[in-house]
Amino acid sequence: IDKGATFSIDEVNAFGHGLFDSEFVFSVSRDFLRTITTPLLLLYGNDRAHPRGVSEQVASLLPNVEVIEHWRDPEVVPEVIDRMRRFLRKHQLVSAR
Repeated sequence: IDKGATFSIDEVNAFGHGLFDSEFVFSVSRDFLRTITTPLLLLYGNDRAHPRGVSEQVASLLPNVEVIEHWRDPEVVPEVIDRMRRFLRKHQLVSAR
């Protein structure tokens, strides 16, 4: 997009509907998610842009996923940070020498 580009309200609305009004994620298919073998840590969503139902579907399709359902409440943040760190340490790349 060119700097200073202008968009009509219809174009903006169409973009928003394309992102948020589908029954699933806009960027990949369910079939593609089934093929991902990379370990993933999924934090469930719970808002219009990231509905919980979609998070549940994504989790059910990914063959190598760890899920954190509750992560936003202040009382769970320290535990969630610890879990994220453990996940990253467990799955860090090891270079060949």
